[in-house]
Amino acid sequence: MAAGSAAEAVRLTKLLRPMVTISTERHIAQHVTRGSLTVLSFHGAAGFPGASSASRTRQFVARFLGPVFLAGTCALMGGCWSSGEPGPGPKPAVSDKPPAATVKPISVRLVDEKEFRQALERCRGSAVLVDYWALWCSECMQRFPHTVWLHRQYSDRGLRVVSLSLDDPSDEAQVLKFLTAKGADFDNFISRYGGSTQTIENFGLGDGALPRIELYDRDGKLFKVFSAGSFTDQQVEEAVKELLFKQPAG
Repeated sequence: MAAGSAAEAVRLTKLLRPMVTISTERHIAQHVTRGSLTVLSFHGAAGFPGASSASRTRQFVARFLGPVFLAGTCALMGGCWSSGEPGPGPKPAVSDKPPAATVKPISVRLVDEKEFRQALERCRGSAVLVDYWALWCSECMQRFPHTVWLHRQYSDRGLRVVSLSLDDPSDEAQVLKFLTAKGADFDNFISRYGGSTQTIENFGLGDGALPRIELYDRDGKLFKVFSAGSFTDQQVEEAVKELLFKQPAG
């Protein structure tokens, strides 16, 4: 019930209380509903047919004034739970938006395979998602926002996200611009070798097809690989959840 309707219910309760006795020979002529509050108007003679004056009074109170008294009581007590017990007032609205991005500045760093492995080693103890991508890979760019979403959705549950761009190092400014636009506030790197076969071999990227997503468990062991259009965003999320709730060995 809105605050205005609740206040009106209290006022109407006080106003109608004396009318219970003087209106026992009258009956309900009209029910006018305003919001969630029912307002009653009266006219004429006989009240509830076949009932005594006292009985008509009780029926009137039970059938028509009961909701008004309840509304007034709820307003005075600060709200009611579904059980009928007084509650602490209106509950705060629940947002269905994903968690807001952190204030961590977005950056990108040039690395070789050794430096990249050291960065992953520092994530030991967390589940890790690595997104291999490039500006020249249209599917990578389409999927990247989902990687950012996974970071925001599951980082507080133990997920660390890392990205490695296979763009040419000379395109670092464009890579950073894209990462900034997508809100990629996690660890971002560019291969020192660009998109060459040296990157594919030194970083162990199989056939080198992009996009490529690797998941590592909390012990740093490879858990699952998704590669080149053979997977969906939902499959990646399900694997992330499976990894996060995986029981440690031993």
